[in-house]
Amino acid sequence: MNNFFYKKELNPRYWDANKQFNPKIRKKILKIIKDFLDGIDIDIPIYDIRLTGSLANYTYNKFSDLDIHIITKFKDINKDVKLVKESLNDKRFIWNLKHNIYIKGHEVELYFENKGEPHAATGIYSLLRDKWVRQPDYNPPTKIDTSELKQRVLRVTDQVRRLERKLRKTKDKQDVSLIYNKARRIKDKIMRVRKEALQESGEFAFENLLFKQLRNNGTIEKILDLINGSYDRFFMEKLMFNKALKRLITDL
Repeated sequence: MNNFFYKKELNPRYWDANKQFNPKIRKKILKIIKDFLDGIDIDIPIYDIRLTGSLANYTYNKFSDLDIHIITKFKDINKDVKLVKESLNDKRFIWNLKHNIYIKGHEVELYFENKGEPHAATGIYSLLRDKWVRQPDYNPPTKIDTSELKQRVLRVTDQVRRLERKLRKTKDKQDVSLIYNKARRIKDKIMRVRKEALQESGEFAFENLLFKQLRNNGTIEKILDLINGSYDRFFMEKLMFNKALKRLITDL
């Protein structure tokens, strides 16, 4: 396996030589989480706030997100755990849709995680307690981590599913514009990083395998449909408004 995405140090934009997280950035992220939680109508017990994913490991690249997990107990909110999970995912989906926050060049993505559920990540950092939960070792893999690949595929497909549902339900032109821009960003990111990975590491680069999985399960086609559909909806509504305005002026 190539190690195009395996670095020899943690991202120095966030970590010092002793693997300690930048205190100013930590403070900023915690403020973002507070503002997010203050803005939703669910009382959520917080057990931890954690950074995970490639930016808590040696596998980052310039397209990596700051994956921030809000750790709670779904059953403390309601006994119907599936309902709670779906509701919380909707809340964070809407936030991620409406906000495009970057810190040091990487986008902030929020997730809810049920306390006690297994998490396979080898790097997990508690931003709430300012210490490692699971500190990664420098150990370049010799084969593709299929569990990480499956997780990434599920994340993208879930995003696309929620965008499709939002587009079907909304009549708000601003929402349609947000959906269009989000779908474009997802597509552009997938294509750019795949191109770089192919040039650097060839057919078996992780991001190329991710692209193939998303293409094979129909997600790439759905992203393109979202882009086209939201574009058409936005300008169709604008066209209809202009026609109505012209009729009104003519009647006057």
